[in-house]
Amino acid sequence: MVARKWLAVCVLLALVGCGQKAEQQSAAVAAAAAAPQQNEAPAGGDTASGTPRRHIAVRHALTLDVPAGQLAAAWQTAQSGCKAPACELLSAQLTRGDDDSPLGAQLSVRLSPAAFDRYLAALSGQSRVIAQSTQREDLTDQVIDVDAQIKNQTQLRDNLRRMLEARAADLEALLAVHQALAETQARLDAINGQRLALAHQTGTVALDIEWRSRRALAGHDLFSPLSQAWYDIGRDVIRSVATLLTFIAVALPWALLLWLPVRFLLRRRRRRRSDTPESP
Repeated sequence: MVARKWLAVCVLLALVGCGQKAEQQSAAVAAAAAAPQQNEAPAGGDTASGTPRRHIAVRHALTLDVPAGQLAAAWQTAQSGCKAPACELLSAQLTRGDDDSPLGAQLSVRLSPAAFDRYLAALSGQSRVIAQSTQREDLTDQVIDVDAQIKNQTQLRDNLRRMLEARAADLEALLAVHQALAETQARLDAINGQRLALAHQTGTVALDIEWRSRRALAGHDLFSPLSQAWYDIGRDVIRSVATLLTFIAVALPWALLLWLPVRFLLRRRRRRRSDTPESP
C-alpha cells in the first residue's frame, strides 16, 4: 500500500515536471541574462575578484583591571550600555569575596559590527586593559551546505504544491502528497532556523569581558604570602569559635533534658542507701 502511494507521488511529480518544462526553460534564459548583473551586485555572494564571500564568526575576549571599589559600578555600567537591537546581553556574573567585596565579574554580549567599536572604547576608557584576544571561525562551508539544503527542500515543496493544485490523481495519492508536503515543510523550517542562527553568528561580534579587582591581582607582593597566612589563621579561628557556639546551642537543650532524669535517679539511689539499716 505504501509503495503504491509513493509510486503515485512519483508519477504526479513527473507529470508536473513535464508540464513545467517550458516555464523552467524561460526561467533559465532569464537567469542567464541576469547573471552578469548579479555578479556585479554588492549584495551577491561573490566579490569583484570572483572570490566567494567568506562567512566568519568573530569572538573577542577582554580582561580589565579596576579598583575593588569600582568593579561593581563598572560591571553595572557595561550592562546598562548594552541596549537592543545593537547589543544582546548573553550572560552576567559578579563574584564577591568573604567580606562581601567584589573580586571579579564576567559579562558576555553580542554586538553589531557598527556598535562594537563604540562599546569597546567605552569599556577601555573606564578600566585598564590587561589582556585581549580574538578568535575567528570560518562557517562558510556550513552556510553553503545549509543554503543548498534550503534550495532543494524549497524546490521539492513547490513541486508538491503544484501536484495538489493539479489534482490529477485519486484521493489516496493526494493524501500521500499532503503527508510528504507536511514533512518537507517541517524540514525546511528547521533548516531555515539553522540559517538564521548562522547569519546571527556571522553578522554580529561576540565579546566576553572579565573584570578583576586590583586586590585579586595583588598576588606578586613579597609579603603577600605572610599576610595571606595570617588571614587564613584568623579565618580558621573564627570558624572554629562559630562551630563551637553552634555545638553548644544544639547540645545544651539535650543536656538539660538528660540531666533531669539522671539527677532524679541519683537522689533516689541515695535515699535507698540512707534507708537501708547497717548490719551489726
